Formats: sequence, C-alpha cells, structure tokens
Amino acid sequence: MLKQSIAAAVLAVIATSVLAQGDARFTRPAAPEVAATRAEVLADLEIYRQSGLEHYDRLESPDFGSPVYRAAQKRYQDLRNSPRYAALVRANADRLGERVQLAGQAAPSGSGGQ
Repeated sequence: MLKQSIAAAVLAVIATSVLAQGDARFTRPAAPEVAATRAEVLADLEIYRQSGLEHYDRLESPDFGSPVYRAAQKRYQDLRNSPRYAALVRANADRLGERVQLAGQAAPSGSGGQ
C-alpha cells in the first residue's frame, strides 16, 4: 500500500510538471496586431514566388539549410523590404478597391472604392 501511494505521488508530480511545460510548448504563436489585407497577402505571395521559396513547397524533403534555400530566403526578405513590394500592394489595393496603410501613409483605394 505504501509503494502504491509513493508511486501515485511521483506520478502526480510528473504529470503536473508535464502539464505545466505543455502549456509553454503548445501555445500558438501570437497573432499579428493588424491582419494583413488581401492586397498585402497577394503582394507577399507574388514576391514569395519570385524569390524561389515556392519551389521548396513542392519538395518532399527540402534542405532548409542549403545555401540555395538561404539565398532564396534572402531574396524574399530583400523583396519584402523593397519598394517593389509596396508597389505591388498599392496595385492590388487599387484593383480590389481596398485601402492599405504602408509606411505610415494610406494608399488610395481604387476609383470605385471608398
């Protein structure tokens, strides 16, 4: 009986520890403060494709540490921070009639949108 009580206590301590750690390990990443507009998502998809990262989605076992993959990541980051991305967002916003906020400036919506 004493062995069973000790075993139960040890299991309870282990379970409590695992559950406490589980909260930290399985939490979702924080959501962005502001959701991306459709125009931003489409622009991001375009530069993702242009960078070459889309190719890695089709591979069964991509080598994410390869120099080619790292170069594609660098191209993506460079494009994402370039005026080309902002121009794509504005063009998409105009086409979709959306208003977007880029670098502290509101991009005008298309002539048909508010």
